[in-house]
Amino acid sequence: MVSQTFKGQLVNLINAGFPYIYIPTYEESRAQQQIIDIVLGSSEIKTARELYVWTQTEGFVKYTLEGQEKKNLISSVIDNTKDPIKALNSIEKNNEPAIYIMKDMHVFFGSERGTHPDFVLIRRFRDIITSLQQTRENVIFISPNLCIPCDMEKDITVLDFQLPDEEEILNSEGNDVIYLVKNTVESPNNNKKVKLDLQGNTVTGQLTNTGDIVVVN
Repeated sequence: MVSQTFKGQLVNLINAGFPYIYIPTYEESRAQQQIIDIVLGSSEIKTARELYVWTQTEGFVKYTLEGQEKKNLISSVIDNTKDPIKALNSIEKNNEPAIYIMKDMHVFFGSERGTHPDFVLIRRFRDIITSLQQTRENVIFISPNLCIPCDMEKDITVLDFQLPDEEEILNSEGNDVIYLVKNTVESPNNNKKVKLDLQGNTVTGQLTNTGDIVVVN
């Protein structure tokens, strides 16, 4: 389930043409899924956009919804885009409105101990800003560490990604979720209490910080 606060803020930034959006979070998978739901499933984004996700191990992967009801998420790898410079070149060549999720850019921006910023890559990010704005494209950085190069401080907008709230926890997908508390299967009436006990943790933390609670999907 998508947080309405996060959705509203992200939709506004996309529609307003902000070129770079930075989401600092350890919940990479949850953040990515919410962005996919917003970009591919929301009518609030004024111009429909393609969606790509970049990692250094795979390069760009394009995600599309297919099927009669547009519910099947299909992915396809874009060749020769593992190198970040080549990835940015492919963004510049694309003339279609799109969202590009790029992961772990903090490594190239210089947040790792003993490393220096990749100034050539940072310069390339600055080079394509005009192209992004003209073709209605946005780049979203997802990273566990917030690291913004001095040269891009005015170009990057930081967007907070909140922990799961009560509504998101209570409406988590999966009717077959079973809660086992000290080896006892809880009744549906107790599910709300167990879920609320987990509030304030990341999704991963909900599993690792409560040793006597096991969530089975």
